[in-house]
Amino acid sequence: MNWYVRRHDGSVLYSKATRNRSTKEVEELARNHLSQGAIYGMYDYVGLSTDIMVHFETFINDLDRRGIAVELFLSPYNPVYYEAIETNEYYKNFLEVELYLKALAGNQNLSLMGSYDPRVYGCEQRDVFDEHHTRESCLEKIFDSHDLNSNTNN
Repeated sequence: MNWYVRRHDGSVLYSKATRNRSTKEVEELARNHLSQGAIYGMYDYVGLSTDIMVHFETFINDLDRRGIAVELFLSPYNPVYYEAIETNEYYKNFLEVELYLKALAGNQNLSLMGSYDPRVYGCEQRDVFDEHHTRESCLEKIFDSHDLNSNTNN
């Protein structure tokens, strides 16, 4: 059965069958989706919107004025998808999103963890359970790396 539960906080618990797919099944699923068209959420992406960046930065500044700490998190893409993002001209503009967020984090003194590039933290095909979502193993690599870097800076 392929069901999921939406929790009260908006997060989703995917079915056991979805979460326990083999590495080969996940890779085939991602390659199949790529062969059928654009990556989900990138159908018409042409570049960063100045208006959206202004709204996002205004939101970040408002949270800061209220004393709310902002931490940015970039969840790695499935390695098959990230390879397509890097090599297919159609997706090239998407790489600027991470560069923008890194620059924003540096300029605003925000914490930023993760990367869209799964290789940065050693996340591999076995560390994703579908074409979009990382397994706990990948998240642990990111958080462990962040903890190590935080400890060396103190």
